[in-house]
Amino acid sequence: MFNFKGRMIIGLLFIMLSTNATASDGLFDITVTALKGSIGSEWNSIKNTSRYTIYYKVTVSNNSKAPLTPGKENQLCFYLDDDNGHTLLAHSVQVDFLKPYQPGESRDGMIYFASINPKLLILPFVKLAMGKQCSMLLKQK
Repeated sequence: MFNFKGRMIIGLLFIMLSTNATASDGLFDITVTALKGSIGSEWNSIKNTSRYTIYYKVTVSNNSKAPLTPGKENQLCFYLDDDNGHTLLAHSVQVDFLKPYQPGESRDGMIYFASINPKLLILPFVKLAMGKQCSMLLKQK
């Protein structure tokens, strides 16, 4: 009897410990540090359209004790925000940001934003949306 119960408890503990938490669970302590880089413009000769562009050098740190594994069900989205409801999704993100993070791991890279709206230049915060929050931002796009 003890052998069976003991095995069940050990098995349940193993499953609980080996399961990766998802970002949407709210279990992650993530820090995004951003330094505004170059401001510029982009013009396309075929469409004859112009856009404002800006690059940020970004460090993403997983301060959590659990690994963070981005994927289809657990998307990561970087966006600019002014804390007043104005947001803009990143146009391009360095691929390393989208790979799994181990606990305590940090990564540096570049994020590129582009928009026809000049407000792009005054949105001060680079933020990270995860899971359901990311899905909602993608729907607004």
